[in-house]
Amino acid sequence: MAKFFTDDIDLLIKQGHGDSNRLAKIKEEFIRTKIVSIDDRKYVEGLLMRYIHATDVPTNDKPKIQHVVSTPSVALPTNPPRIIEAKPIPKSQGSMFKTTSKRKIRNIAVASSLTALGVLGVFFIAMNFDFTINTNATPKDLELDSSSYSKGDIISIFGKTTNPTSNVKISISNPSGEQIWAETVIVKSDGMFSTLVIAGGQGWDQNGIYTVTLEYSGNSNTASFRFNSANQD
Repeated sequence: MAKFFTDDIDLLIKQGHGDSNRLAKIKEEFIRTKIVSIDDRKYVEGLLMRYIHATDVPTNDKPKIQHVVSTPSVALPTNPPRIIEAKPIPKSQGSMFKTTSKRKIRNIAVASSLTALGVLGVFFIAMNFDFTINTNATPKDLELDSSSYSKGDIISIFGKTTNPTSNVKISISNPSGEQIWAETVIVKSDGMFSTLVIAGGQGWDQNGIYTVTLEYSGNSNTASFRFNSANQD
């Protein structure tokens, strides 16, 4: 689901729909915290319904033509039908039908109970599994939201410093070693930092491995990604 949400934001930014700065901040916050506010979700979904998922409704519908079919008159039979007297069902057969119905109802109730218990068990296991992953996850110094990008994609860079500092310097170099982008990013009180970069522009004309470098307080770290300079369809 997270992948679909960020892909929708990337598509809106590519096609120039909505406020690109707000969309970029929504994506950055969602990648960092895995949480999106109700207002931001409604804003993204409204743009998707208006520009991406909108469908044309035909306005030149022609009125339907109703055909009236005349029913020919039917001559009634002169001899009245015979009335057959219904015989009551013997008590023994009635008891058998009641027993069978009760047995079916009991089997359905047991099957429904077992299904409900199975669903609850799977839900409980899933909740415990997610909790374990979240509590043991440790942010790295430098991370990217993907290992490959194409021209026009949004690159999310984030991480957590190991030493106290007020800001970090982040730069990107192309396969030739030329620095094509750099930014000084403010670090939050908990050591977390993040920024967004649009892949493309001067220096982004080569296919291959690009390097992201993080520098702060004498520390240095790198991460890499594969870049395709051609636009994705």
